[in-house]
Amino acid sequence: MKQISENVWQICAGVFPANSYLWTGPVPGGAIVVDTGLDPGPILAGLKALDVRPAAIFCTHGHFDHIGSASVLQNAFESDVYLHAADAKTAKVANFLMMAFKIPAKLKLPRFSLLQDEVGETRIGEVSIRHRLVPGHSPGSCLIEIDGTCFSGDTLYSGGLGLSKIPGEDPDVLRSSLRKVWDTIDPATLVCPGHGRTAIFAEIREHNTELVEFMAARNEGMAA
Repeated sequence: MKQISENVWQICAGVFPANSYLWTGPVPGGAIVVDTGLDPGPILAGLKALDVRPAAIFCTHGHFDHIGSASVLQNAFESDVYLHAADAKTAKVANFLMMAFKIPAKLKLPRFSLLQDEVGETRIGEVSIRHRLVPGHSPGSCLIEIDGTCFSGDTLYSGGLGLSKIPGEDPDVLRSSLRKVWDTIDPATLVCPGHGRTAIFAEIREHNTELVEFMAARNEGMAA
């Protein structure tokens, strides 16, 4: 477990490594989990080390490496698990995608509380958790924003792109989603992606040239 900021810890583990995050603050139990990876052990150990319990779990999207341990954590702490409704079908085929990736494991889905709006807020304790629907990597991918930190899943990376040619992914839609939110994110925002390192958004704008070039490209569906 790696401390990223005063109240954000990053955990990366499992047979298919992906970032999970613990956010600590004024919520019941003291924590919110964002994305759960495939291995619950390190997350449980991190929660124990910080002496907190998750008031809620937010999944940026429904791929197996972001929802894999949600059911275990929900059963352990009786936490609500939030996912956008547009990715409900994505979550339901998570085990098939794992088979395609030749991952010898099978996950059980949690009981999801489905987010419906394109932009909305969920109030937990003294904290408002904002979600913004940014389809492209998957139909229901979201940015999850808590107190100056943006958990971006596989939509926005500190370096490179989150394109993986998996079912449900649409590069043109992703480009449109990024263009829509690009100028609305505060440059000082801490961006915590689903894979790779975290970064301040101003650094991403300046140094992630692959992403900037991708956004500047013409959509394939547009006339020349």
